[in-house]
Amino acid sequence: MREFEYVAPASVEETLRLLEEHGAEAMVMAGGTDVLVWMNRREVAPKYVVYVGGLEDLRYIREEDGYLHVGALATQAEIASSPLLAEKAEALALAARNCAGPAVRNLATIGGNLATATPAGDLILAVVALGGKVRIRGPKGERLVPLEDFLVGPQMTSLAADELIIEVVIPIPAGTCGSGFQKLGKRKAMTISTASAAASVVLSADGATFEKVVVALGSLGPTVIHSESFERALQGKPATLEEIQNWRYLAGGDACPSPRARRASAWYRCEVAAVLAARAVEDALAAAKGLDLTAHRAAAKKRGKGIAGAIYSLTPPGFPNPCAVNLQMREDGSVVLQIGVVEIGQGSNTVLTQMAAEALCIPYQNVTVYTNDTGTTPYDFGTVSSRGTFAGGNAIIKAAEQVKAVLYEAASVAIKVHPENLYLSAGFVRDKYDPDRKIPIGEAARFAHFALKKLPIGTAYFYPKSFAADDKSQGEPIAAFYYHATVAEVEVDTETGVAEVTDVYAVVDCGQAINPLLVEAQVEGGALQAIGWALREDAQPGLTDASGPSETYNPDFMPVDLESYAIATSMDMPEVHPGYVEVFEPEGPFGAKPAGEISANSGAPAVFSAIYDAVGVRLYDMPASPEKILRALQEKAQAEPSPVAR
Repeated sequence: MREFEYVAPASVEETLRLLEEHGAEAMVMAGGTDVLVWMNRREVAPKYVVYVGGLEDLRYIREEDGYLHVGALATQAEIASSPLLAEKAEALALAARNCAGPAVRNLATIGGNLATATPAGDLILAVVALGGKVRIRGPKGERLVPLEDFLVGPQMTSLAADELIIEVVIPIPAGTCGSGFQKLGKRKAMTISTASAAASVVLSADGATFEKVVVALGSLGPTVIHSESFERALQGKPATLEEIQNWRYLAGGDACPSPRARRASAWYRCEVAAVLAARAVEDALAAAKGLDLTAHRAAAKKRGKGIAGAIYSLTPPGFPNPCAVNLQMREDGSVVLQIGVVEIGQGSNTVLTQMAAEALCIPYQNVTVYTNDTGTTPYDFGTVSSRGTFAGGNAIIKAAEQVKAVLYEAASVAIKVHPENLYLSAGFVRDKYDPDRKIPIGEAARFAHFALKKLPIGTAYFYPKSFAADDKSQGEPIAAFYYHATVAEVEVDTETGVAEVTDVYAVVDCGQAINPLLVEAQVEGGALQAIGWALREDAQPGLTDASGPSETYNPDFMPVDLESYAIATSMDMPEVHPGYVEVFEPEGPFGAKPAGEISANSGAPAVFSAIYDAVGVRLYDMPASPEKILRALQEKAQAEPSPVAR
């Protein structure tokens, strides 16, 4: 970001004076959700940033003389929660609700959204559908401009460098009316639309026919597109859901997406434009007449279930992968564990601490783990292949035996019991034939330190069983295996191809669960990661599309950031029902096996099987994007014989 001068005028008049003085060298900033991003990317480099976020005179939502007035600094959050807009301009409230996420909505303003002039602007689309205008003030006075005239092209408006957006003015139609908004993106929140539509309708006095219909399409051209043919077709027609469906195809013809557009092919955008336009008009009709669209919308959705299982090795097959540890008990009975297994969010530090505490019968809080530094920790092969708990735990148990031997020697002298008759239990070294004959572990450690001059330290390593197969492919390349299964339930929208996972049941065979809560968390996290792979995370979508018709190939449709590589948000996540099966593993520490890596392995095939169960199309290429599903559904329909042929 280049240097700039920051100014914060206290009034609209002062703002206009600054804009007139600095002209094109100045840039207005309100919420900053777009401007700061552009500046950081060096797409713009203003010498002056004029911050208008403090101009409270421009922050309002009110009704006056048959019009809605929305101040330029009204935030998306305020618009989304406005009862007035929900009643009289529902499309705008819905559009604001669908913008980005709470953090952005709390800052982003309607004035900023309109001035950005992006073809995917949600509020822009709604204001156009509602017949809104922009009130602009400059040195020459005020002007009221229809939003469609205000928008010149992508990120281009008719706003002069010395002008400021004051408010948005939306007429309130007389009679029975309603509006609606539909958006399709890669996820339910924090997404830029693949395609979107907003609509408003005014019905005849008896509510029987469409008197006026306005349909605006977004993300489908250089700026907002009026679906004029769809509007004309509905004008004067019966105000019914059936009539809307009869003419919706016209909206697809009105859309004109670039063949090199990001986020989806031109073909797919045209297909869903018709669907979204029809649904937006249906929503507007429902708002006007009080219709319940639940059953109508459900008819387009099909549900299915799928199941998949996985088997995985505990360690890398066929070559050595040891883990070494240093275990030191201090004179107060606390323990320091040095190990190379790295905590990367899987909970290994917690489990390693638990196993060290269990091996030495001391409280969990008395163990400190040092890891993540190859300069101070002993050798470990790597935090890979589900080996941390298995290899690290076994190494800890071996090192703990060395520590226990010193403690037993010290206790033998202190309480006069033969070392072979001693054992550790609940913080004490005890005589197994007389458990009341005991010494605290910390006291035994001090006795070893200062009386015997021996340190209770253990250094050990563990090599998992891993022998390369012979020339006949025989051998034991794997120490042990663990297993996982997933059942997924999906709902597929047959009109858009959007698949949504509604429920996931995932279970892992983890041996003895060291930490049941962490096991369930691993299972749940793996399921959510698998759903991301299954439905939206595509590393090279351009290469995938290249196998289809040439007109759908998008060289630019590549993941270059977290907008195009869409990781699921919390709103996209289904209800996950995690579980585990405990089967004692003789090779594992305390009978344990891993629970993490495999938890992501069976989810995607379960989702794909559920999609097949729902709509009868089998996909083999992840992710199962809406475009792939819709294309497969259309190909399936074309391949099926017509009713007449049958």
